[in-house]
Amino acid sequence: MYKKLIYNLGSKGLVFISQFIALILTNHIIGPAGRGILVASITWSSTIFIMFHFSLATGILNLSNKNSDRIHALAYLSTFAALLLGIISIIFGLILYFTIPSLFNNLSLKYIALVFATIPFMMLQQYSMAVVQVKGNFKAFNILYSAYGIINLAGVSIVWLVHQTSIDLLIYINLSAWFFTGCIAFFYLFPNFKNRQGSNSIVKQFAKISLSAHFGSIVSFAVSRSDILIVNYFCNEKQTGVYGFTVGIVQILLIIPLSIQNLLYHSLLGKEKEEQKKILLQNSRLTFSLMIVAAIIVFLLKRPLVNLVGGKGFEAAEPLFKYFLPAIVFYSIPMVLATQWNILGIFRQINFTAIIVFVISLASNILLVPIIGITGGAITFLSIAIISFGIHIWFVQKQFGNTSLKDVLLLKSTDISELFRVK
Repeated sequence: MYKKLIYNLGSKGLVFISQFIALILTNHIIGPAGRGILVASITWSSTIFIMFHFSLATGILNLSNKNSDRIHALAYLSTFAALLLGIISIIFGLILYFTIPSLFNNLSLKYIALVFATIPFMMLQQYSMAVVQVKGNFKAFNILYSAYGIINLAGVSIVWLVHQTSIDLLIYINLSAWFFTGCIAFFYLFPNFKNRQGSNSIVKQFAKISLSAHFGSIVSFAVSRSDILIVNYFCNEKQTGVYGFTVGIVQILLIIPLSIQNLLYHSLLGKEKEEQKKILLQNSRLTFSLMIVAAIIVFLLKRPLVNLVGGKGFEAAEPLFKYFLPAIVFYSIPMVLATQWNILGIFRQINFTAIIVFVISLASNILLVPIIGITGGAITFLSIAIISFGIHIWFVQKQFGNTSLKDVLLLKSTDISELFRVK
């Protein structure tokens, strides 16, 4: 498990470098105002994507935990679902734009249409990653995960080298990167088609489980992304750009819990509850330790980091790090723990708590952002991270019995020995 984690983190390093360099180049190409338009546009595409992807990836993982032989049929079904749901989501997004244009403050129809066109390819990528996770093919997973970032960086680099300063080009590059990523995803999904043994019962179970998880997925995303849309609504392009820039920097650190989460799904599938608990808590402790170290490093380097990555016009981002870095550490633990909750299928409880968190987040952002600007969004981000962390610790107690906080957070000597164990 841990040898694979080291490899997985190394692979994610390539994504980190790609995202980091692309962030630097785009900031220097279009500045804070352009960054605001780009971030808001892409956030809208992600929002519509979350509304319509129906958590089929969770359905794939949950059903495969009960019967891994179903994976071929699930891959086949999810491929066609990606195409159908993708088209529906584009139509819905455009209708929303024409019906309530005020929601899309500062964003043109051209930009919105181009980012919405990426949604079917985003769905293909997500579903294919779930399929290869079940199969334990982490090489394929890392290729799928890193493809968009690498292709996007290549395009952004060309724009920078030819001294273009066009948001239009960056939007087209975003679409192209998702198109080629979708093609790679289809490459991994297609071989499953000939071995599929679908039935109406599988379709019904797939739909039931996915839809059960979907509401919580929508609400969780709304909690993590509604702040950018609210900032874009109440603030100008430059303020949105500074806010989105800071979020982009700190969220790169989520590569750590995401790498651990990717491996956890395969490690937990089919295990007894006590074994699942042991594996889950080991990885939670490892995540917390790595995130604390990473957050401290970023905090100490925040000034040169802002100057390097953002450049002139992004100085206002520096004070926001004191809110975002602790928040991202708190967010990392629910990311890891949620792996177990998805496998157990406790979607009703997750959905209920997600609603509470969303209502608090929405109310806080709407109250604070108009008064204190982007700082209000940052304060809300930290508050919600702490609340979410507390809820997931409660889930640990409910599912596994009495478990101390140090068992969830503090690294043990046995965890270190396990990390370097040769298997």
